[in-house]
Amino acid sequence: MDYLPIVVLPNADDVITPLVDLLERQDLYFSQYKKEVSTRQKPIVFFTSKNPSIPKVDLKYTEAMQIGNAKTRWLSLPFHIRRVLKQKDLYPTFIVAGTPFQPFLIAMLLRLFFPRTKIHVSIHGELQGIKSGRFSGFVKFQFLLRFIRYAHIIRFVSERQAQAFTFLLHPEQKVVVVPVPIRIVTQNVAVSRGTALAFLGRIHGERGIEEWVKVASALPELPLLIMGDGPEIDIMKAHLPKADFRGFLKPDEVESLWKEVGVLLSTAPFESYGLAMREALLHGVPVVSRSTAGAKELQELAPNLVSLYSNPDDAPNLIQGFLNNPPSSDLFGKFAQEFLTKQEGELRDLAFVWQSL
Repeated sequence: MDYLPIVVLPNADDVITPLVDLLERQDLYFSQYKKEVSTRQKPIVFFTSKNPSIPKVDLKYTEAMQIGNAKTRWLSLPFHIRRVLKQKDLYPTFIVAGTPFQPFLIAMLLRLFFPRTKIHVSIHGELQGIKSGRFSGFVKFQFLLRFIRYAHIIRFVSERQAQAFTFLLHPEQKVVVVPVPIRIVTQNVAVSRGTALAFLGRIHGERGIEEWVKVASALPELPLLIMGDGPEIDIMKAHLPKADFRGFLKPDEVESLWKEVGVLLSTAPFESYGLAMREALLHGVPVVSRSTAGAKELQELAPNLVSLYSNPDDAPNLIQGFLNNPPSSDLFGKFAQEFLTKQEGELRDLAFVWQSL
């Protein structure tokens, strides 16, 4: 019997992050761990999706495995995973639950079959964002209150976020802060000479789409670049008919478009980290964002590259300020260097915590 970690992701059709990105991120999380721990097989990342085939993705440290489709009941997933592990003669040393909800519940059920395994739970959202979802938010928060005690490791994406959740934690639990990693980082950042105001991500209610439209409409002379797709794209198209809508883009396609962007605008009402904002800074693009926990933390790291607003009426002037006076390449380069060093250290910290289980 071989011993190795496994990952349980939420249903790929229900999350805002494309499946390819989710799988690549898991690979990055295990990059340092695999350097320290030798196993005959790669850690397995289990996921469900309506899509019958796994998208092409280059995974170096993990193996992706689809265990369900649109007709699979989620309560049956622990039994599917158990069957796979038994067939491969594997015992999970620990289970990484991709969110503190459905994947965490699956992990707890799996532990009934594998009682020596430990559970790692990843929490990405702001506490206030979880609690604000009306009835669904109430249910999620009550679930956390009741069951978070069964996690052995809890991973947050920022120090501010971890502090907000302190009252839920128990002394015996290990807490680690590891932001969502970015695969390609260059320390030689050229300032973008683009002039477009950009949106990057999935277009849905949690991104503050109506506010984005309001701010963009106050700057009618600016070209608008919309990189993403989602259920509220029609709202954007109805109010911003001249915008350049590129739809869902692969990472390399986004990479080629940063040179057209002058400012990235983020209007999400809740943001615990801000991956798209960091990607913008790593490509020489300044950020204007609604003041959230994640945006505040990023501004502390790069005060001359990020401007925050609380009143949407103030956002157009902040955007115009960056376009008229772009920050220097030295500032972007300094941020990139510090980001890369910090990211490598955080992934090592995560590997050490996993090794200690």
